Amino acid sequence: MNFTKSQFGAAVLAGLAAAMVGTGCTSSSGDAVAPPTGLHYLTNPAIYAVGVAIPANPPAISGGPAISFAVAPALPAGLSLDTTTGVITGTPTAITATAAYTVTASNPSGSAQASLTLTVRADVWPPTGLHYATNPAVYTTTVSIPANRPIVSGGAVTSYAVSPALPAGLTLGATSGVITGTPTAATAQATYTITASNSAGSTKAGLVVTVRADVQPPAGLHYSTNPAFYTTTVGIPANRPTVSGGAVTSFAVSPALPAGLSLNTVTGFLTGIPTAVSPQATYTITASNSAGSTAAGLILTVNAALLPPSGLTYASNPVTYTLNTSIPPNTPSSSGGPVTSYAVSPALPAGLSFNTNDGAITGIPTAISPTATYTVTAQNSAGFTTTALVLTVKTALPPPSGLAYTNNPASYTVGIANPPDAPISSGGAVTSYSVLPALPTGLSLNTDTGVVTGIPTAVASKATYTVTASNAAGSTT
Repeated sequence: MNFTKSQFGAAVLAGLAAAMVGTGCTSSSGDAVAPPTGLHYLTNPAIYAVGVAIPANPPAISGGPAISFAVAPALPAGLSLDTTTGVITGTPTAITATAAYTVTASNPSGSAQASLTLTVRADVWPPTGLHYATNPAVYTTTVSIPANRPIVSGGAVTSYAVSPALPAGLTLGATSGVITGTPTAATAQATYTITASNSAGSTKAGLVVTVRADVQPPAGLHYSTNPAFYTTTVGIPANRPTVSGGAVTSFAVSPALPAGLSLNTVTGFLTGIPTAVSPQATYTITASNSAGSTAAGLILTVNAALLPPSGLTYASNPVTYTLNTSIPPNTPSSSGGPVTSYAVSPALPAGLSFNTNDGAITGIPTAISPTATYTVTAQNSAGFTTTALVLTVKTALPPPSGLAYTNNPASYTVGIANPPDAPISSGGAVTSYSVLPALPTGLSLNTDTGVVTGIPTAVASKATYTVTASNAAGSTT
């Protein structure tokens, strides 16, 4: 018997109505069949090869049951749509370019549509590049796993296999390659070889799977900042824990943290504003769950709030330097808080440098500079202090020259005080005098002034004595 399209639809409606009456259903609006919804195909898009039977491609649908399926335009030659189940099967017989086919699922209350993209190629090539979305995978016994789906390129896969067998409770879809299930036993980490195949060849991937007991103790606890240095009255950034193993249900600390700091017993975060100085100490943080615990030593120090520097002084002040002569470093000292930087105003005389990190003055003066006051500032984030440094640069000091004595040669008498015999010299100022060999007994040379004085106490033969006059630039005799 042949039906037109309208006759077929009427027959379907009549059959459905009869079925509803036969089961005691009424046709009232409250018992109306819901229209189908959410139509889609498990394999979409699909790539097939001429002459190779395709794996059945079934639809998935929600809403009311579909009683008929239709497709437009017609499927590629050799493929067919079961109008009752919606399953696509067959063996393609001709190459077909990629195209979209609209499948409609219907019942008397309505219909749903899905776009199915199909391609038929000339031949079959092996699949390549197999890998899994989640790899390595860590699962827990009694907990259903999210579907772990394969990703593969190359030819269409017709079958999947795994070796060795997956952990108990897990399954591999033979045609989809999707791993699903609920692990039933703990399994040590292992590698499972998944093989994706078609008639042209195969590709493999190693999938690393671990199944843990449903509860494991936490492990490897440590804190992002350790050791930690804090300051009274200054809020600390949250110090966060990192832990592996099982999920932590509670945190605890021993001994009690410094005043003002607190440990969140759920998250393990350390927060707060220290209110008192606390010397360095180790605090034991314990992370626990029903299976066990792990601990970490957290080293904390609370210092007093930062003070501004004070009492700035220099080792040499006032100080006089000599032109073109290297100076010894002149370094500062201060009390109060630590200094983070130094500054000087006005600029030091030419040739001298000022270290802004430690305040030291060094260098070789290259120009004469009259006595002047320079303001040095030492500061930190809490404040600053200053000092006045008095500095002079004079011309270079010449050595002494032309040394002579007013009484030379000199003749003295035992027991009689001799008048002071003073030296004269030119050139630079003398800073010290010396004599070789030693003067006769009872006579002495003043090493600061060079004056010879005293009362001879013993006869001495005529002799020559060499007196040397010196300063920092040299000497003369």
